[in-house]
Amino acid sequence: MVNCGCCGKKINYLPFKCKFCGAYYCEDCRLPEAHNCLGLQIYNIEQERKFQEKVLFVAKNYGKTDDRGYEVIVKNPSPAKYTEKFASSNTKDNEQKNPISPFIDENKSKNNKSEKPKRTTRRSKSSNTISRNKTKARSSKNIILYLSLLCIGVLVTFFFTNNYELNDTVSVKQDLDNYLDNGINKKELPIAKASGEAVQLVNYKNATDPTWDKLIFFLRSDPTDEFLYNSSFVCADFAEMLHNNAENEGIKAGYVGVDFLDMESHALNVFNTTDKGIVFVDCTGDTEQLGSLDNKDKIAYVQIGKEYGLVSTYKTNSPDYEFYEIHKRKRAQGVPGVYFNPLGTVKDIEIYW
Repeated sequence: MVNCGCCGKKINYLPFKCKFCGAYYCEDCRLPEAHNCLGLQIYNIEQERKFQEKVLFVAKNYGKTDDRGYEVIVKNPSPAKYTEKFASSNTKDNEQKNPISPFIDENKSKNNKSEKPKRTTRRSKSSNTISRNKTKARSSKNIILYLSLLCIGVLVTFFFTNNYELNDTVSVKQDLDNYLDNGINKKELPIAKASGEAVQLVNYKNATDPTWDKLIFFLRSDPTDEFLYNSSFVCADFAEMLHNNAENEGIKAGYVGVDFLDMESHALNVFNTTDKGIVFVDCTGDTEQLGSLDNKDKIAYVQIGKEYGLVSTYKTNSPDYEFYEIHKRKRAQGVPGVYFNPLGTVKDIEIYW
């Protein structure tokens, strides 16, 4: 039996493990805000630092800085300076082409109306036109850069204020696209299916916690347990399918990974019912085709340090572990009924909502 890391009361059911600080808490203290999670504060500070590094990187490579700090808009070059530079370059070219011109009398050159001043005037106009065109082009680029940075800032702010969880295996762009995709949040887990691909959870914003009766009705009508268990469809595939089917029906579901002391890990599902609390569900199918009256929908009884128990949804009305122990004693006494073989001793539990 585990004590709550915040209020200290004993937890008779499966404790909640905080993914930020790693401690176990009761249902009332499970949220990071409820137990003043230090790990969440460190996580937020780290994310803010990463965001500031990205902003500094953009500022360093795509903008300029002055004594006031970061500025997105780059100052345009002065047309007058550009014209003087252009005229001076023309003068140097003329001196190279006509080396005698420096020795011509200035008074004569002023009185003489040659074509050279006209040519210089025309070139000055063209240089002004070129300068204006470049100025417009740079201004449009600066506006585009400013709007892009503004959009990124708004999206990142919205992203963190909604407490959306960053997944290290998915890019930030894909997370934002999934979060804004018609009320659907697609989350990729660091767990592989039989095909080698990562488990993908599809969460609906309008999904809600069910009652016990609504959950049992859904499980009996859902076809997930009818699939065959083989090398191409394992427990991770069953748990992913049941989760996504439940969310599609408006029922909020979770994905659970269980580690054992004496066997390989296992995947199942979890639901937070409004009347009976946390309920673990295992719909892993059989290796042989089920008959019309067979059913592999099971309520799982999971506690750290205890045997992983299973009872048919038709033979239980409680998710408490004490109910499984009574069911186990009936089996040992030879009472007729539907029984499933238990799995190993539970070592650790990881829940993904």
